[in-house]
Amino acid sequence: MTATIQTGIPEAWRAHCAPVPEHKNGSAEWLLERRHGVGASEISTILGFNQYSSTVDLWEDKTGRRPVDTTPPSPQAVWGHRMEPYIRLDAEEETGWAIGTCGSVVSTEWPWLRYSPDGFFDDGGLFEAKTTGFFQRDEWADGQTADHAELQVQAGMAVTGAKYAIVAAVIDRGPLQLRKVERDDDVLIPLIVDRTREFWQHVIDDIQPPLDGSEATTRLLTDRYPDHNGDVVDDTGTAAEWAAKYRAASVAEKEAERAKREAANNLRELIGSATRLTAVDGDVVAGLRGGKVDEKRLVAEHPDLAAQYTTDMPVIDTARLKADHPDIYKAMQFTSIAVPKEK
Repeated sequence: MTATIQTGIPEAWRAHCAPVPEHKNGSAEWLLERRHGVGASEISTILGFNQYSSTVDLWEDKTGRRPVDTTPPSPQAVWGHRMEPYIRLDAEEETGWAIGTCGSVVSTEWPWLRYSPDGFFDDGGLFEAKTTGFFQRDEWADGQTADHAELQVQAGMAVTGAKYAIVAAVIDRGPLQLRKVERDDDVLIPLIVDRTREFWQHVIDDIQPPLDGSEATTRLLTDRYPDHNGDVVDDTGTAAEWAAKYRAASVAEKEAERAKREAANNLRELIGSATRLTAVDGDVVAGLRGGKVDEKRLVAEHPDLAAQYTTDMPVIDTARLKADHPDIYKAMQFTSIAVPKEK
């Protein structure tokens, strides 16, 4: 059931990369080794596509400001790792190509870039196995490759010199799906190299990278500054500039949302009573997908069913908590930025 094992890296890669020290996946040594460069799976964080981690989170890890995370992997991650050999076998059977395996490699041209391949083909093409759940299925819809996976294999191609990658995905426990990703030397690889070089310079210089607009950064700042009291004077001279950007972005956000609704309404009119809208050549232009249930309409049109499926959910009485324990209420309260209108 195992793929052909090759000792060392493929011949086709050797002009572009070298092996890195081998450690058991997930071990403390393996985690420490990851601090010596930027892994392909971390590219989505640096480019702002990872809702769970920001560039500052990653920088704190790479500079040792955070202890090595020895938290056991999630059940999903464990099963994803266990599924790899089975996915590899299925991909071999479906493509008719043998898939070899090797350890992690580091780029000889860009020595901060690293890649841990799930496998490779005889001609040096990359093989990457992915398992994903119900809530991520849209990222793979209509034959597309999820952004994080595409960025990962583009980084892998930058490191190894490979010309293509096959991403084998099991989506929501469904059948194996294969996606071929061609090497992109025009846009993505130069972007990956430039942005990771910039990030790694922050690691070398021990200077925090600029804050980005990710939810992960918001969570990081909330954890960093849990308590708030009094005023602070802006001695950087940048507050007014950021406040102006915030106002401009708020206006643009409202206009973009209006334009988005206008486009959606016109597409909905063209779809009519169908479920999808296609071009003359058969390509899907747009389609309808299910969302949340319209509870008000359900109550109005099917009151008996609405009553039958209504549950009593426990909720915290935050008003009473605020009255009885104002300090704890304040400590637990989410905060958001409020910028006064321009005078």
